Amino acid sequence: EAPQPGALGPAFAPQRGLATPGRKAMSQAPAAAAAAAPAAEAEVGGKRSRDESEAQNAAAASPAAKSDKEGPSNAEPGKQPPKRRKKKVGPSAEMKQFLYEFGQFQKHNNAAEFHAWYLEHKEKVATQPRMIAPSVRLLAEAQDKEEALALFALAKRRPNLLTESLFTNIVRMHVMDGDIQSAFAIIKEMRAAGIEPRLRLFRSVLEAHKTVIKSWAAAERHLALYNDMKSTLVNMPIPMYPDEMAYAHALEGFCLVAEELPEEKGKAIQAFEEILEDFLDDILLPTEASLSVIKRRFALEPGVWSVEEGCVIDDDSCQCSHCKAKLLAIEPSDAAREALLQQADNFPSSLTDGRKAKVDASWAGLKSKLAQWATETDPARRITCVIDGANIAYYKQNYKGGWSFPNIHAVIKHLESKGHVWLLFVHESHFGKRDVKSLEDLQIIERWKETGRLWIVPHGANDDWFWLYAAVYLGKGVQVISNDFMRDHHYEMLSQRYFQRWRDRRQSFFNFFRVGNEPINNIEIFPPAPYSKRAQRAEDRSSYHFPVSDAPVDSTDLSKITREAGDSKARAGVVRKKEDELPNQAPLKWLCVSRVK
Repeated sequence: EAPQPGALGPAFAPQRGLATPGRKAMSQAPAAAAAAAPAAEAEVGGKRSRDESEAQNAAAASPAAKSDKEGPSNAEPGKQPPKRRKKKVGPSAEMKQFLYEFGQFQKHNNAAEFHAWYLEHKEKVATQPRMIAPSVRLLAEAQDKEEALALFALAKRRPNLLTESLFTNIVRMHVMDGDIQSAFAIIKEMRAAGIEPRLRLFRSVLEAHKTVIKSWAAAERHLALYNDMKSTLVNMPIPMYPDEMAYAHALEGFCLVAEELPEEKGKAIQAFEEILEDFLDDILLPTEASLSVIKRRFALEPGVWSVEEGCVIDDDSCQCSHCKAKLLAIEPSDAAREALLQQADNFPSSLTDGRKAKVDASWAGLKSKLAQWATETDPARRITCVIDGANIAYYKQNYKGGWSFPNIHAVIKHLESKGHVWLLFVHESHFGKRDVKSLEDLQIIERWKETGRLWIVPHGANDDWFWLYAAVYLGKGVQVISNDFMRDHHYEMLSQRYFQRWRDRRQSFFNFFRVGNEPINNIEIFPPAPYSKRAQRAEDRSSYHFPVSDAPVDSTDLSKITREAGDSKARAGVVRKKEDELPNQAPLKWLCVSRVK
């Protein structure tokens, strides 16, 4: 039977406008068509199935198909639709309450109540990695050593949970329990795990250990622990030293030995003095936390030592008002200078961007010039002071963009009038339109350049790096003129023992007064005192002197110095100095410990 028109697809359907065959051909067509129909239908059907399959695959792979599966999308045609973010599921109300309760125990350090709470929730606590170390600490304070060690054992099965704070809490627990051997074993285990003890661990252990010293053998372990702390800290990438509280705990341990073990008093005093020597190097301005321990030690020998508080040191003679001993000016050693230079030389190497080449070139140029200036023999050309330009330019400029070239120029003229030869450091960023505001500024800059002693620090570098290195390199007799307290992060990269000594003898502070647009007057430079205002021992060991400050230096606000712009006395040139706000000019009382004559 002949197929109906169009049954074989659109290609076989009659089309209008085409010529039709004759009657004879039409009569033969049904038979021929009947014979050819199965093959043609099979061929066309196969092609159609292949076309449909390809179309389905393409549709499945299209962004539109994906977006249909993922839901409606606002993506433009031809662009990948944005990925749908999975909705974050927050903790349940029960978990929120659990976390809140734990936080309260940790905040208020309530070990007794935490212990009861922990026994009820310990399975859940074990699933919270951040809770393990604080829980160990609170359990140790609640004297539940068994549960604390169980949590510690759980943490050891998962090395990522082993932290310095966790080890510190376990060590402290053993020491408080009197189990010194286990404490030292945990410290060894800590080091085997690749975690080096920090200062806070040693501080905590010394604090706990001093209370359990009942024999000289225990006192020797106390001294060994102190020496271990000292060697560990000094061998860190950036050498560190014990802080005041660590020293106080180490010293107090031997006070207790001398008091409770009279037969060991002599050896305890000897150990105390060994630690005190290090204390004098590291703690320049001690507080009552350590001074109370020092007074306690010298009270052990009332007929040998005299302890006097509230003493005054005469700035001219450098003598103590009580014992008449002369205080020393403790200069940085050559080793300290070399160590600081080596550490400061690493500052520019921290740069990695395109500015590094320019900074390195400027750094190398500075080192070359410093080598020349350091060998200058003509007093009229030998540099005597290094100026922190930015610190002076911003001084008392209490408005946005308050940079002042005249500020620097006035200080320079004052220094020149006193016979000083200066070296000025100013960052490149201050030579643009923002800070160069007048013809006077341009004339000042040209005058500086003519001297050859203006160093322009390039972009990408910190100007503090440059003037600090120059001042250390040029050595004794060269002062830094700056009110900068030098507490930024790059100063922390320096050895604090050496840096503090250097700063104590090399930094001069300044002050001046200005009313409106009037010229700056009453410029004052405050160099270091002729003696070091820091804890020190007499060379013949006959006395110790410890400075006592009413307020720590960190609380000083130099912006408040002589701010009396509207005061009539200030306009007349009479400035009320507030020397107690300048670190090296602050009036100090001293604790004098002198041998009875």
